Amino acid sequence: MKSFILSFFTVCIIYSCAKKMTPTATAVPGQTVKPPADMPKEAVKKMEGPAEVAGKQIYTTKCARCHGLKNVEEWTVQEWIPILDRMAPKAGLDASEKANVAAYVNFHAKSN
Repeated sequence: MKSFILSFFTVCIIYSCAKKMTPTATAVPGQTVKPPADMPKEAVKKMEGPAEVAGKQIYTTKCARCHGLKNVEEWTVQEWIPILDRMAPKAGLDASEKANVAAYVNFHAKSN
């Protein structure tokens, strides 16, 4: 019985320490799909890719420090371009952070 328990715990430890082969997603700026206007918000959240999720986190932490959170749906994609160009340096965003924020705001921007 002791050998069975020892074997069981050994297998558990080896399994838990094994390298996991989980695929990771990389954020690719500009490759987002705009959801249909009538799609429920909960379904839209499920469509967000890694760039949008990372961008939302950066937006809610770094962008909100100075002026609070703005509703990203109030501006179009074209209106967001100069806003991001102007505000990214002030927020101290590097190129990848700016790209992720752009993916997030473009994903949720209002239609033209």
